[in-house]
Amino acid sequence: MNSVRVPFNAKLFLPEEYDSLWTNEGFTYLDSVVTWCKRAHLWVVLDMHCAPGGQTGDNIDDSWGYPPLLLRGINIGNWLVPEGYMFKLDSATSPRLINNLFTELLGPDEARRFWRQFRNNYLTFEDIRFIKAVGLNSVRVPFSAKLFLPEEYDSLWTNEGFTYLDSVVTWCKRAHLWVVLDMHCAPGGQTGDNIDDSWGYPFLFEHARSQENTIGIWRRIAERYADEPAVLGYDLLNEPIAPYFDTAALNARLEPLYKRIVAAIRSVDRDHLVFLGGAQWNSNFSVFGTPFDSAAVYTFHRYWCDTTAGSCSGIRGFSGPPS
Repeated sequence: MNSVRVPFNAKLFLPEEYDSLWTNEGFTYLDSVVTWCKRAHLWVVLDMHCAPGGQTGDNIDDSWGYPPLLLRGINIGNWLVPEGYMFKLDSATSPRLINNLFTELLGPDEARRFWRQFRNNYLTFEDIRFIKAVGLNSVRVPFSAKLFLPEEYDSLWTNEGFTYLDSVVTWCKRAHLWVVLDMHCAPGGQTGDNIDDSWGYPFLFEHARSQENTIGIWRRIAERYADEPAVLGYDLLNEPIAPYFDTAALNARLEPLYKRIVAAIRSVDRDHLVFLGGAQWNSNFSVFGTPFDSAAVYTFHRYWCDTTAGSCSGIRGFSGPPS
């Protein structure tokens, strides 16, 4: 034989009568069997035979009976993706235009030095601790693909992005916060506006090279954080396809690209959530078919509206197109 299956009871980790009191008793036994099997070159399958509250019917149920996870978070804007309105600038609105302005004012050497200091000081562990202290439980971290693959040298991979993402993930892990990694600026641009640092059009959906680069970046990120519990998931494309383009043509290309990105992620990370935003500022869900991944979250943004349940009609509880 080459494997053993180990049924265990959830009560060895969380006593039913004291379900806020975690215990390591279960690990006492599981650690032993895993160590023995490792020495004997056997695979181990850990089987939750008795879940909290019991299983559904005669089979294992993936529900623990706990309330759903409700994210109360903040977006770490302007750190890795500078935006003009956060800098109080009128015409320099995108990261590229802001950098051009600073370079014209300071020269290239001083501008590069400024950005290094800016990124090293904009967000610190003390900020993360404060976010936790005020009652939030998550942070969303927008990043630019250019921190991994420079636009002008798109075969030259760099780990600069991981320098910053590793830091924030480590801090959030210490502070017990979830992290959502958000590709705000995809290769070629997914929005066609200042927020994606593009050239005024969502070229991502028309250029195969940009799509392959986007997929490649996400695969590398997923491979790096596949076993990281502080990372809640991956927000694949922020606000794709602005409304002032040929949305009929471009919208049809969004979900197929999502499926390719998710397939690459699942080749190295089968567990983390993938966040899928609708078209036109993440608000148009008609672009989606039947859910294609069991760990997908459909994420929406709402602007210029009242903060009421009615403003979310057609989106809350979304589970695919009407039958």
